[in-house]
Amino acid sequence: MPVTVVAVNKDLDKPNASLMLLGGKLYLRHSDIKPVPFVIINKETLEEVKQEPELKYEPKEGETRSIQYTETNEETGRTLGYTPLVTDGTLVYVIARQGLSKEVKDKAGEDVSKDLKYVVEVYDPAKNFEFVRAVPLIKNQHFEPFVKESKDEAWLRAAQWATNGSVLACFTSNGLVRFFSLETGVKVCKKRTDYNDGHLIVYESATNQFSALDSKSDDGARYTTFDFPNFKRPAAASTHGKNQVDELESKYLAEDPKS
Repeated sequence: MPVTVVAVNKDLDKPNASLMLLGGKLYLRHSDIKPVPFVIINKETLEEVKQEPELKYEPKEGETRSIQYTETNEETGRTLGYTPLVTDGTLVYVIARQGLSKEVKDKAGEDVSKDLKYVVEVYDPAKNFEFVRAVPLIKNQHFEPFVKESKDEAWLRAAQWATNGSVLACFTSNGLVRFFSLETGVKVCKKRTDYNDGHLIVYESATNQFSALDSKSDDGARYTTFDFPNFKRPAAASTHGKNQVDELESKYLAEDPKS
């Protein structure tokens, strides 16, 4: 596959970074700039674009959440450190880790440090990344929280994420893709694919097409495209894609409701 190198900047070689392209701008998030949530990178030069005046992303009045890089808050139990930056072309979606608040821990009177869930937080870049809503990820119809045994950022870093604004797709290293409703947070189904931890997966909402770059192919880097026909963003965004979720559930039935 022909590759065109547009620019090189070794200063951007950041471990555990996440990148997003939105509105023609590259957003880069990494721990070196915390608590700033990201910097904007020039696509042509890969140089940081200075923001003047410097933008603030603090919570609005009456709200505790913001897209700022946040270590674990002992009072609320919320952490927003490493996170993928996912977009449907309009809004931005991040994955926070939510533990129990200090008040709940004090009342429990026992070790509850292992209690954790993942929460999708939605932000609006048109309003200086103002918080919109939060949706906990749920693994089944019994509303059990979707959690992974690692309980740290390793699983988030290894997963690949995409959304059309109504459904969130999560590709994991074992070749599974899980589909979550962004209305309820419930995992509606999952499907086994040929894409694993050797693939970088990108979703283009305008064409409803996924692209996968396999850097570990025996033939060298290999680029492929694929799609899930029912993943296309519904015309009526206000419904959060209920019909679409139903279609996904009927087409790709869950293989194992426990995962």
